[in-house]
Amino acid sequence: MAEYDYSEDIADVIEAVDEYGRLVMFAKSDSTVDKSNPLAAPAPLAWSSPVKCVFVAPGGVTSLGASAAVSQLVKDCEQVAIIAPSAIDYEAMTHVMDFDNSVWTLTRVAKLMPGNVPVLYYLGVNRP
Repeated sequence: MAEYDYSEDIADVIEAVDEYGRLVMFAKSDSTVDKSNPLAAPAPLAWSSPVKCVFVAPGGVTSLGASAAVSQLVKDCEQVAIIAPSAIDYEAMTHVMDFDNSVWTLTRVAKLMPGNVPVLYYLGVNRP
């Protein structure tokens, strides 16, 4: 039996996010401490190239067809960003900058992965 090809599903997600989404950028905090100067300010965040995502209230995730496990994962988040797969490792990121330069803390990541290919990601974010 041939494995299902999710490329059309991913293309649909990308098209919807591109049409209805807004630009955000991602960054990962560097948690290493300079032992020679432990009180130094942390290094500035290095932001990714902009990508589009769609923000929804956490209560809206279940109405969009998310599983109960995803709903539980994002229940403590202020917003949920729905985003298509990209070269960015969302699970390694710690911050999201919205189009208005507001910064959110990325607290949870869940992926819709019916096979062995992620189709979309749910990112739980909170204001710092």
